[in-house]
Amino acid sequence: MILLPRARQLSLLLLLAGCSCEGPTPPSRRCDLGSSELDATTDATVRESFGGQPLLCRSGWCWEHPRLQSNGFLDAWGGEGEVWLSGEYGTLLRWSGGSWSLLETGTRIPLRAIGGGSRGDIWTIADSGDALHWNGTALEQIDAFKVGGAAGLWVSPEGDVWFASAQTSGFRDPATGRIEANVGPGAVDISGNASAVYLAAGGASRRPLSGGRFDLLDYDRGISAIDASSENSVWAASPGRSGLSADRAVSEVVRFEVDGVHVVPVPEQFGREEPVSVVVPNLDEAWVATSNAVYRGDGCRFVQAPTDDATFLSAIASGGPGDLWIGGETGALGRWLGDRFEIWNPGYAGANSDQSTTFSFGWGSVVDGWAVGRREDGAMLSVRWRASRGWAAEPIATASIALTDARAAWSTTDAFVLVGDDDGPATSSRLFRWEGREWETRSTPLRAEAGYETSSGEVFIVGGRQWAVHHNGAWELGTSGSLPLSGIRGLWGPDRLRSWVVADDGVAAWDGATWQVVTSAPQLAVHGTSSQDVWTGGSGGQLNHWDGSSWSTFPISGLPTSPLEAIVLSVYAVSTSEAYAVVSSADIPERRSDLAQWNGTDWSIVDGLSPRLAAVTGNGADVLLLGSRASIIGRGLDRQP
Repeated sequence: MILLPRARQLSLLLLLAGCSCEGPTPPSRRCDLGSSELDATTDATVRESFGGQPLLCRSGWCWEHPRLQSNGFLDAWGGEGEVWLSGEYGTLLRWSGGSWSLLETGTRIPLRAIGGGSRGDIWTIADSGDALHWNGTALEQIDAFKVGGAAGLWVSPEGDVWFASAQTSGFRDPATGRIEANVGPGAVDISGNASAVYLAAGGASRRPLSGGRFDLLDYDRGISAIDASSENSVWAASPGRSGLSADRAVSEVVRFEVDGVHVVPVPEQFGREEPVSVVVPNLDEAWVATSNAVYRGDGCRFVQAPTDDATFLSAIASGGPGDLWIGGETGALGRWLGDRFEIWNPGYAGANSDQSTTFSFGWGSVVDGWAVGRREDGAMLSVRWRASRGWAAEPIATASIALTDARAAWSTTDAFVLVGDDDGPATSSRLFRWEGREWETRSTPLRAEAGYETSSGEVFIVGGRQWAVHHNGAWELGTSGSLPLSGIRGLWGPDRLRSWVVADDGVAAWDGATWQVVTSAPQLAVHGTSSQDVWTGGSGGQLNHWDGSSWSTFPISGLPTSPLEAIVLSVYAVSTSEAYAVVSSADIPERRSDLAQWNGTDWSIVDGLSPRLAAVTGNGADVLLLGSRASIIGRGLDRQP
C-alpha cells in the first residue's frame, strides 16, 4: 500500500464527498474511463529495462529460469520510486527504479506481509512472527513481534508499525519498541493515513492515530483488501459476503467517504472473482487485483486492464505515478506499460501453482543441455539451454499416455527422455528423442528405470535385470551380468565399464563384466567424480561415500527436521571437496526440501533458494538446482543469456 501526502483543502474534500455515479460528476473527477479501453501510452524505457535485467543471485546461487525467480509472492508495497515484494521461502525483492534485486533475508520462512513508511523504513513479518526491517542500508531482524501469520502491515510516517492477523492486531511503538497487541479485532488487511488506521475483517473499522478505540464502519459484507492512503476516500474490495452467510456472493468495490459508503460498479466478471489486493496511486484512481485479473477504477466504475497472462495474482503495488506492478503466486511479475500489463516473469508456460516439478536433467555442456520432468497431472515439461537463446521450453506431447516418471539422458549426438508408462508393455519404456525440431517417440530394448551419459558420450540405461548402451546411433543390449537389484532409483558411472546402481533393495557396482551388491540398504541417489569418489543417499538424513576400498557414512548437520524424517532425493559431486545433495523434509510444509553441501569434511544444510527443490545436477563445476514451477538455479555459471 502507498502512503500519499494528505489533502487538507476543504474544496477537495467536498468534491470527493459529492462524487457519485448516480448524479452530476464534479469537474475534478475523471469518470470517463471507457468500457474496454484504457490510456494507450507505452513506456519504451520500461520495456528496455526488462531486457537488461541481470540474473538475481542469493547466497552465491543465481536464478537461471525463470529469469527472475519462481517463489510465490504474498504481499507488496510501493512508494517513493520503489516497489517491494515479499513471499515464500524468505523471498524479498526490491525494485529501485532501474532493476530488481534479491535480498538476503536469512530465513526460509514465508514473509507474509510487507509495508513501509518511506523507502528507508520497510517492514515485513514472517509466518514465525519475526520481523525484518530495512533501514535504508541493510536488513535487521526484530524478534519482538511473534505474531504468526500476519495478513496485513502498515507503517506510519512516524514509524508506527501496525499489523493485522486472524488472531490479533496491534502496533509497535518506534520510541520504545514495545508491541501493543489486541488493540483491535483479528483482520485480513490493514492500512492507514496521516489521521487514522483502518482494519479489514468481517467489515471495516477505523481508529484515530491519536488513540482511542476502533469504530466499526457501516458495511458488513466482508472486506478482503483495503487502501486508506487518502484521508478523504478509503477504498476497499469485498468478496460480497456478510459474515458466514453468502447472502450476496458477488465481489464488489466500495469507498468509505464522509457521506457514507459508496459501491462502485464493476464488470460482470469481476463479481465472480475474489479480490486479493487494492492499491491507490492517486486520489483519482484505484487498482484492484483478483486472482485472475486486474481492474482499474476512477471512483465511478471499474474496467479490466489488459494483461499478457495474469493467473494466480496475489499482490499489486505502485512506486509512484505510472509505476504499477503485479505479482503472482507462481513468482510471476508484471508491470503496467500504459496500455497493458506485461508479465515478464511468468515461469513455465502453462504450469500452475504447485503442479510443475522438474525431476531430472541431462547436461551435456555449457552449450546445450536439457531439464525434463512432469506435472502432477501427467503433462511433460522440457526446458533446453542454448547459448544463443538461453532457456526455452520445448514441449513434449504426451496426452495419450499415463506417465509415472521421466528421466533425461543426453549425449554429444542425442537427447533422450525415458518415461515410465503404466499403459505400456512390461518389457519396454516410452522413449522420446529430440530430432532437432521436436520430440519424437522411439523405443528402447528394455523397460528403462534409470540412465546417464558416460564420459565418452554414450548413454547407459538399466531396467529390470538388464542393461543397454546407446552408441554409434543404435542400442546394444547387454547379454551378461544380470542386475541383482529391483526397484531401481538411480544410475551413475564414469563410463560403462564402471557403474553404480541404487535401488530399493541396495546398491550394486558394475566392473565391466558382472554386477556385485555392495550394500543392502535402500538408496535413492548416486553420483561421483571417479571410481574412488562415489556418493549415495537415501533415508535417515545421511550420505554414504565409497573411496575405492570401503564405505563411510556421513550425517547432515543443520537439518530442519529429525534425521529419521529426512530423505536424500538427489546428489551431485563436483570434486572430492565439493558436493551437493537435495534433502526432503516432508513434515515441514514451508521447507519441503533443502540443499546440503559437502566441504571435504562434513555435510551441512545451506540456503537453496527454493522450498521445492527436486534435484541437483551439473557439468563439472557448473551446478544446477531443479525445482517446482520448472525453476532452475545455477552456481558457477558465468553467462548472460
